[in-house]
Amino acid sequence: MAAQLAGLAVLGTLLAADGGDNPAFRTLGSAGSFATSGEAIAVMFDPTITEAELRAVVSGIGGRLVDGPTTTNAYVLEVPAGRSSDALEKLRAQSKVRLAEALGPRPEATTDAKPKP
Repeated sequence: MAAQLAGLAVLGTLLAADGGDNPAFRTLGSAGSFATSGEAIAVMFDPTITEAELRAVVSGIGGRLVDGPTTTNAYVLEVPAGRSSDALEKLRAQSKVRLAEALGPRPEATTDAKPKP
């Protein structure tokens, strides 16, 4: 658990420092970055992963790539609603996956959300 927390802190620091030439800062989990109907997962792969291996990992969890890579080599994957726990378990078991953390359900993916008065 401590290693995951440390990895998440490193990922957050790297993503915050990744300003690049784009003046509009947005996080990987920010609303409106892509249309979705499931749950988002942030993933960092081993830099030596091939495209074929990356595709196999993503399809193996029933997911799809929806954003990335950033300059820190992070991607956002989407998995069907309610499947993120299983997907995270499978991702973390892969030798080419360095970090996998749930970003949670996307606001537009929540069907029972009620506006606040």
